[in-house]
Formats: sequence, structure tokens, C-alpha cells
Amino acid sequence: MLLTPIHRFSCTHHATSITLRQAFRESRAMVQSQTNVHFERFRNKCQVASDLAFGPLINYASRYLSSRVGVPDHFVALLLATEDKRFLAHPGIDLFAIARAGLCNCFSSDSFEGASTIPQQLFDARIQAAGGGRPRTWRRKASQSRWAIQASLTRSKVSLFSEYLSIVYWGVSYYGLVQASKGYFSVSPPDLGPEQSFFLAERLASPNIVYLDRVTTLMNRPFIVETLSATGFSIETLVEIYQQHFDCGDKLWLDLAKGYTKSAAHIYSRSTAALPR
Repeated sequence: MLLTPIHRFSCTHHATSITLRQAFRESRAMVQSQTNVHFERFRNKCQVASDLAFGPLINYASRYLSSRVGVPDHFVALLLATEDKRFLAHPGIDLFAIARAGLCNCFSSDSFEGASTIPQQLFDARIQAAGGGRPRTWRRKASQSRWAIQASLTRSKVSLFSEYLSIVYWGVSYYGLVQASKGYFSVSPPDLGPEQSFFLAERLASPNIVYLDRVTTLMNRPFIVETLSATGFSIETLVEIYQQHFDCGDKLWLDLAKGYTKSAAHIYSRSTAALPR
């Protein structure tokens, strides 16, 4: 079939439009990827600054709570550093965390940042324990925040933290710290080592899935590094734990080898020679 000049122009115009749309999508994806990288660096710097500002509060909270709930100081410090560093200070909701999460979610398309405090997570854990779901709706979030504020005003922080540890989900089929520590490591909560404490604190965000980027990022936060380095922490033991439970030890070795920062170097003093390069 012969094409008229009009048909030729139409086909050429259509092909050009497709090419331009593809080029635009690829360019937008590249810009978004670069934006995510730069914003991730900015977010990590903000996290370090936040740890520096609120590290003394975490250290005080770890001493105050650990003696009252019967767990090691380092376990409480690591859990608060990853989940709710201002637990002792806020009234159930954390405005700093809400602002941070809103900013991160606006500028980053790679992940969703949460801002739930321990009382808010306790609200969800109670509903989950009763067989309810966890829908992400504004009404559910409002109920969660209202309950968290009321509970923080009428109950002690020790009471909230103790219930949280006894009911929260740690992965597999473990609810509560006693089940998790015995199920994962065959030890009681007071006997948790620093590597085990790190593993359990890191589990809370995604109990049944390991994101190695998150593990590496946490291992490079100066506050976490300082907490671990004061406990006789062993990277080899941590890698063995992840290998045993998630079969990702080799990949974790490689990520740690290429990802650790100068501020974290001293914690690898006995391990860097063994790390693959």
C-alpha cells in the first residue's frame, strides 16, 4: 500500500513522539535517581546530627529502663536509637519524627519513612494481638495517635515499654521479647549479647525481611557504633546470626566491607582483614 505524504508525516510524527516520551521518561528517572542519592546522604547526615543531639537522652533512658524491665543497657539503647530515640521526652507522638518523615517521603521515592513512636507501635501491636489488621488510613492514624497520647499521660514510661517488649512482633512467629530471644538465640532477655541485641532491634522495622542497606546504614551511625564498641561487639558473630536466620551472611560481609565509614572503622579492628574486598 502506498503512503500519501500525509500518512508519512503522521507515522513519522507518531514515531518521534514515542521517542521523545521515552527520552523524557529516562531523563526523569535519571534525575529522580540522582535526587534520591543526594537526599539519602542528606538524611543520613541529619540522622547523625539527631543522634548527637539526643544521644545523652538515649543513654539515660537505657540505664533507667534496663534496670526496671530486666534487659541489658545496650539492648535498650539500640532499640531506642532505631525506633524511638525521644521516648522518655515526647507525649506519645514525636513531632520531630513526623516532620522528618514528611520531608523524607516528599523527596524520596525509594522508601516510605515512618514516624510511629513506641506507644503508637504498642497500639498497633495490641490490635494485631487481638486479630485485627493494620490498615494505613488517616482514621486509623488518628486513633493510634490519640491512644498514644492518652496512654503516655496516664501510664509510666516503664509500663509502656514493658508492655511493648512483651507483645511486639519480632518475626517468624515470635511475639514478645521472651519468645524472640529464646526462639532466635535460646537465651533469656537479660542474657542477650550486643550482636543479638542489634539483630532484634533491627528486626522491628521489617520482622521477616532483611534489607542489607538498612543494616549497613545502622552499622555506620556513630551512636550505634559507640554503643556496640563499648560491649565487646564482634562483627563475625553478627554475620553468623544473619547467615543462620536469613542466609545472607556472605552478602552482608561484602556490604560491610565496601560500606563502612571512617567513623565506624575502629569497630572493625579485628575483622577488616577478614572482610572480602
